Amino acid sequence: MKSLGRALHYIQDKSVSKGFLGLSHDSRENDASYQAIPEDAIEKGVSIAICSPHFVKKCIKSVRPKKSADEIIEQACMYSAATAKAVIGNKTPSNELIENFKSAKERYHKRTVPIAIGTFGQF
Repeated sequence: MKSLGRALHYIQDKSVSKGFLGLSHDSRENDASYQAIPEDAIEKGVSIAICSPHFVKKCIKSVRPKKSADEIIEQACMYSAATAKAVIGNKTPSNELIENFKSAKERYHKRTVPIAIGTFGQF
């Protein structure tokens, strides 16, 4: 939960443009705090969420600083909802995540273990 809180803070803070020399960040953040919460943005975020650390990383990387209060709150709500749903939502991993795990496990047994044994055997 602590990591989720950090991710959400990062998404929400990154949504606010800093402006020239970082002087506008606080005033834009304050303006955004008076905006109505756009429920459609939350619904969109929940609907696109995938239970995957790759998805969370993609969400965070997708956030771009916005200047207008309505754009700030729209983006922050959508990506916050998507990230929260990805973390605390359905714990069934995606097929892509399962396939990536199987592939990594196979590489480990075919490459890493034989190399480790071969290296150990030289001593």
